[in-house]
Amino acid sequence: MPPRRGYLDKLFSPHPMLDTTFFAALALLAFVGLRSHWTGRLLVLLLLSPVLRYGLAIFGFTIRLHLSAWAATILQLGGLDVRAEGNVLVRQIAGTGLVEMAVDPACMGLHLTGLSVLVAVFWLVWFERQKDLRVPLVWVLVYGLSAFGLTVFCNLIRIVVLVALELGPASPLHGGLGLVCVVVYAWIPAGLLAHWVVRRFGKPAIVPPTQWSLAWGLTALVLGGGVIAFTARPATADRPTRQTLVNQFVTGGFSLRKTTPDGFYQLTRPGSLLYVKPLPDWWSADHSPAVCWRGGGYELRRVREGHIGQKVVYLAELRHPKRPTLYTAWWFTNGSYHTIGQLDFRWRMARGGPGFALVNLTTEKPLSGHQIGPLLR
Repeated sequence: MPPRRGYLDKLFSPHPMLDTTFFAALALLAFVGLRSHWTGRLLVLLLLSPVLRYGLAIFGFTIRLHLSAWAATILQLGGLDVRAEGNVLVRQIAGTGLVEMAVDPACMGLHLTGLSVLVAVFWLVWFERQKDLRVPLVWVLVYGLSAFGLTVFCNLIRIVVLVALELGPASPLHGGLGLVCVVVYAWIPAGLLAHWVVRRFGKPAIVPPTQWSLAWGLTALVLGGGVIAFTARPATADRPTRQTLVNQFVTGGFSLRKTTPDGFYQLTRPGSLLYVKPLPDWWSADHSPAVCWRGGGYELRRVREGHIGQKVVYLAELRHPKRPTLYTAWWFTNGSYHTIGQLDFRWRMARGGPGFALVNLTTEKPLSGHQIGPLLR
C-alpha cells in the first residue's frame, strides 16, 4: 500500500479546481484591490488556474523528458559520465557504481511553476504602482511567457546541480536547493525583467481604472462561463472505436476480462495485462499509467520512447517496494493510427476524426518488439 499522506501533502497536492496558484491569485487580488486595472487580469488568471494545472498534467510528462535529455547533455559537456534514460538520469560514479535520479512531478521546481507565474505578476504590479505606469496587455503576455521560460530554465539548472552534487531525494539539501534555484533563477530575474518592462513600455494611465476593471471583469465572467459550459457538455466516447479496438486485441490472443465502471476494458493473456481506455473527447485527460498504477503502490521509472518499426511508444518500468518489477508500454490509437503525441491525437479528434483510446500493455518480463508490434497493426 502507498504511504499515508500527511495534512500538508493533501493541502498542496494537485487538485483540478483548487491549488496553490488559485489561493496565491486570491491573495494577489486582495493586494491590488478592486479598483485596479489588474483586477480583471487576475480574475482571468483565477479562472485559468485549473486550465494551467490541466496543461501541466497533459504536457508535463513531455517537458520532463526534454529536461532530462538537456540536463544529461549539459553534464556530459561538463565531463561527467551521465546518460538520460527517459525521465531518469543515470550517473556512473567511481567506487559507487550507477546512481539514478528521476525527474518526476513531485519535483519542487515543477510544483512551483504556477506560483512562479504569480510572483512574476506581483513584480509587475509592484513596479507599475511604484512608477505610476501601466504596461500594455501585449507586453504583459510577453512578460508572462518569459517568466514561464525562466521557471523551466531554473528547473533545468536545479536538475544539473542536484546530479552533479549527488543530492538525491533523501538528502535534506534536495528540497532546499530546489527552492534556492527557483528564487535565484526564476523569481529574482522575473523581478529585474518586470522593472525593465515597466520602464521601457509603461505608459501613463489614460482610461479610468474602473472602466478597465469592469471590461476585464466582464471578459473573465464570459470566459469562465464559456469554459464551464464547454466542459459540462455530455462526454461519450466513440463506441465503434472502442469495440473495434477490443475486437482487434481479442483476435490477437487476449481475453476480455472485465469492463470497469469508467468504461475501461481490461484484457489478459498469460503473463500480460492490457487496458484500453477510450478518451471521451479531445480535451479529456488521458489516464496516464503514471497515475493509474500509483494507486497500487507502483512507481513509474525509466520512462522513455521506444521505436517499434516506424511507430513510437512509451516504455517504462513499474517498481513496487514489495513486489517484482513490471514492464509497461502505452500509446494512443483510433484503430488505424498510432501516436504518443498529445497534440497529434487531440487535434485529429477536434477536427472530427475517429475517437482515440490509450492502450497500456503490462508484462512480467521486459517488453520486446515481438510483443508490442502485433498490437500496432
